[in-house]
Amino acid sequence: MMKHFLSKCQLGNNKIEGSITETSFQKIDNSSLSREPETTLTIITLGFSGVGKTSLIQNFMNGELAGLQLATIGIEYSSSKFRLSDGSIINCCIVDTNGTERYRALNENYFRQADGCIIIYDITNEQSFEEIKEYYIPKIKDKCKENITTILLGNKKDKENERKISIEQGNKLALENNFIFKETCCSERINVSEAFQTIIEVTNLDKKNREIDNDTIKINKNNHKRIKKDKKSNCC
Repeated sequence: MMKHFLSKCQLGNNKIEGSITETSFQKIDNSSLSREPETTLTIITLGFSGVGKTSLIQNFMNGELAGLQLATIGIEYSSSKFRLSDGSIINCCIVDTNGTERYRALNENYFRQADGCIIIYDITNEQSFEEIKEYYIPKIKDKCKENITTILLGNKKDKENERKISIEQGNKLALENNFIFKETCCSERINVSEAFQTIIEVTNLDKKNREIDNDTIKINKNNHKRIKKDKKSNCC
C-alpha cells in the first residue's frame, strides 16, 4: 500500500509531487467543522529519550517552537481534526511515548492500536540511531499491524557541526524497511509540518485500502458460503 505512495516521493528530501500541499492540508477547529470526522487515526511516536518527540508534536499541533521540555511521563496524547488533500475530514490522535527503558512495556500496549508510526532519532546521537535498528524496528514488526505506515525522522538538523548520523545512513535505513524518510528541526521549523502531513495523509490512505481489502475478503467468504449452500440444495 505504502509503496504506491512512495513511488511519488524522493526519499531523503521526500519532495511530494502534487499529493500534499500547504493549502490542501488544513487543521480545523470545531466551530468550522462542516461534518463529523470520517475516521480516527492513531499515530504513535517512538524513539530514544531526548530525541525531540514532544517538541516535534507540539510544534506541529500547536505551532510552539522548541524549548526546554520535561521528559514525557508514561504516555501523553495530542488530538486534532484535519481536512486532508482528498477532502476527507479525520480526527488524528498522536501518542507521545517516553523513550526510557522503564516505560517500554507500557509503550508496547499501544503498538497494536496504532495506524501509523513515527520513529525519531537525534542526528547528533549515535545511540539513538542504533536503538531504532536494534529495538524499535524489531518491535514494530512484531507488535504493530503488518506493513504499518511508518516515517523515519532524523531530528535536530540545525546541529550540523555535531552531526554523527549522515543523511545517507538515515535514507538507507528507511529504504531497507520501506519507511518514508525526512530530517527535521523544530527551532527552524524544517520539515516539521511536511513530515506530519505526510504520515497523516499516507496513513489515512493505507487505512482506507485496508478496509477495502477486508470488505473484499468478507464478500468473497460470503459468496463462497452461498455457492456451497446452493450446491447442497441442488443435490439429489
